[in-house]
Amino acid sequence: MTTPSLNPICPQLGSRRDSQTALAYPSNGNSCYRCRPAATPVMEHQRHFCLTPRYSQCPVFISEAIGPLPDALHEPDTREPDKRKMPLNRILFFVILFLCVLFLAVVIKIVSASFTVNGQIIGF
Repeated sequence: MTTPSLNPICPQLGSRRDSQTALAYPSNGNSCYRCRPAATPVMEHQRHFCLTPRYSQCPVFISEAIGPLPDALHEPDTREPDKRKMPLNRILFFVILFLCVLFLAVVIKIVSASFTVNGQIIGF
């Protein structure tokens, strides 16, 4: 069990990307690292426990067992897509777009070649 300190913010509270740095206000960006997997406590719980010296009275903080955040304390997942993954999505989009254009160019070349004989366009 983690022992409380003079810090007014729970030492187990951190941001989604940095477990050592918490936002000083209730936010979906805060996560509880006392539970596994880390999860965002509801705003009311953050306001009354996580962001005050009363964190030492938090049922998750004082629990001997480490497990998932209780459903009653778990903020619904409202995250935006991870911006680090966006470039990969864009790259994949442009690769697929390039392959489609390449395929279309090959089809046009094949179709146009079928209507020519010795460089002369033949009609129907």
